[in-house]
Amino acid sequence: MAVLTPRLRSLALATVLWLFGLSTSVLLVGLWGRSVANDGMTLEAGARAVLESEFVTHRVNGWLVEGVSAAGNAADPEQGIIDDVLAAERVETAMSHLVEEAVVAALTPPGEPVEADVAGAVDEFATAVASELASRGLPTDAEPIRRAALAAANGMLDDEGTGRVAQTANRARSFLTKVTGVGLAAILLFGWLAVRLSEDRVQQIRSLANRLLVSGLTFALFLRLGAWAVDPSGGRSPLATGSAVLLSSNGHVPLTVAVTAAAVVAAAGVVIRSRRRPVTAPAGDVDDDELLPLG
Repeated sequence: MAVLTPRLRSLALATVLWLFGLSTSVLLVGLWGRSVANDGMTLEAGARAVLESEFVTHRVNGWLVEGVSAAGNAADPEQGIIDDVLAAERVETAMSHLVEEAVVAALTPPGEPVEADVAGAVDEFATAVASELASRGLPTDAEPIRRAALAAANGMLDDEGTGRVAQTANRARSFLTKVTGVGLAAILLFGWLAVRLSEDRVQQIRSLANRLLVSGLTFALFLRLGAWAVDPSGGRSPLATGSAVLLSSNGHVPLTVAVTAAAVVAAAGVVIRSRRRPVTAPAGDVDDDELLPLG
């Protein structure tokens, strides 16, 4: 490091600091993403939000009209009747049960037995819908509705009907573990280089910790803003709904990084202040050994 000219040292330090900042972003993404992938409650909430929004918003109305028509009603039911049927307490309860069973199926790890009874929940939902339609003057066979609902439920899962979320989480967890390792190694490497290139190493350590502190706070803020910006209405689309759930979770991870960095900043500040404290004796203090005898 001593052979570098001041100009080259300054250029090298600027480059290393830029790479250090990039590494902090990689580390924060890896830590937060891996935390989300390991958070079963967040995955369950996200899957439920996506499945419920997909099932209710994008699938039910279309196939329900088709199912009612195929069941022997020549005229398609009005949209108002369909909305009333879906808003009925019995239908809402059956739909919630169906979504819950689909979530359990989606979260079942590959190779493990599936405890969800999606078919039974579909039967319950189809029976409830047929009963509500009949009470409104549209006698309807539940079988076409059951087939349509079962097809929609299976369509929200993977080809085998189970494990879609679990498989995705496993792949994400493996990938983000590598990302976290790369980010941590890069931070240690570029942080060490930045300290070696600096004339005041303690001050540089404090500066690096400040960068990490700001990055952690900024990342946590962006997560909150992102959750609101992606889906401010709380259900605009299935993808937006699920993304909002994920972005609003595990905000403690970047905040923990920020708090750790703040501790390093404080410790480095103490060292710097103690190093700058004057060590000379105050004026007027004279050592007893320096007093001259009077006679």
